Amino acid sequence: MAYTLQDKDRHYIGKNADVTYNVTRCIHAKECITRLSQVFDPDRWPWLQVGDTPGDSLVDVVSACPSGALHVRRKDGGDSEPVPAENRITVQKDGPLHVRGNLKITAAEVNIAGETRAMLCRCGASVYKPFCDNSHNEIGFTDSVPSVPRLANATDADGGVLHIIALPNGSLSLSGSMSIVDATGAEIFAGNHVLLCRCGGSSSMPFCDDTHQTNGFKTE
Repeated sequence: MAYTLQDKDRHYIGKNADVTYNVTRCIHAKECITRLSQVFDPDRWPWLQVGDTPGDSLVDVVSACPSGALHVRRKDGGDSEPVPAENRITVQKDGPLHVRGNLKITAAEVNIAGETRAMLCRCGASVYKPFCDNSHNEIGFTDSVPSVPRLANATDADGGVLHIIALPNGSLSLSGSMSIVDATGAEIFAGNHVLLCRCGGSSSMPFCDDTHQTNGFKTE
């Protein structure tokens, strides 16, 4: 995995595996704290102490981190986090895009390959675009259910790399086999290319309708 913002990564060394934490991507879902509190404890300093925790336990917990803020590098010869067989985007109600799959994410100062998890901002207010930082809660962001799902038959097999490009001052361009579901789990898109709103102003959420061109949305 390659980051251009490596100064935001914090490294925690363990006997069986090392854990990397990227503070800018954390949305405090607390999956790590709930599942493995002896390693992840916000009331302790440092809050993350890997020690001799088994590699399998670390992979299981870190894989549950929805934002991709946590990653594991194993040193015990065990299996790394599996890559999901399908690329799936879940539109969280009044919140971000929850993306899982075989991901490549490109944006200003961001170049990540081999990712499996991400939370992407669609309210337009995140300080760490294209990633969510929970600003949608602070600004009272609300969305709408798409009136007409944009269904299309994927032309290739499920899986493969899903390339996500955060266009400057514009939308998210997704290319690769994927499915998109709304907050109820209903599929609203299946195909190989789509533009998704990240300015917070589209009238056809989560899809882009070019509102970013008129509402002053800026990313740089």
